[in-house]
Amino acid sequence: MTNTLTGNEPGTVYAVFFYLPTCPYCHAVIENTFPAWESEFGDQLFIVSINASTSGTETLFSAACRVYGVDRCGSVPLLLIGDRYLLGSVDIPDIGTPLI
Repeated sequence: MTNTLTGNEPGTVYAVFFYLPTCPYCHAVIENTFPAWESEFGDQLFIVSINASTSGTETLFSAACRVYGVDRCGSVPLLLIGDRYLLGSVDIPDIGTPLI
C-alpha cells in the first residue's frame, strides 16, 4: 500500500476505517476483508485505521459521523471512502469491494 496521503496518485483509493479493539465485527473486517483487498488492489488502496476508543479519536470519530451524516454514530466498524460511508461487517465487504 502507498505510504502517502496526498491524494494525487491517479487510480488510488483512500479510506478511513474506525474500529474498536474489542469489537468482533471490526476484527472480522480486519482479518477477512482487508487481506483480500490487499491482494486484489495492492498499492491502489490506502486505508488509515483509527482506534475510536481514545479521547482524541472519539472526537474525530464523532466529527466524521456528523460530516458524513452517519445515522448510527457510535457504531463500528465504520469505513469512509470518498463521500460514502459503510457501516458494519457486512456492508464493508459487500459494498466496499465494488466501490473501490
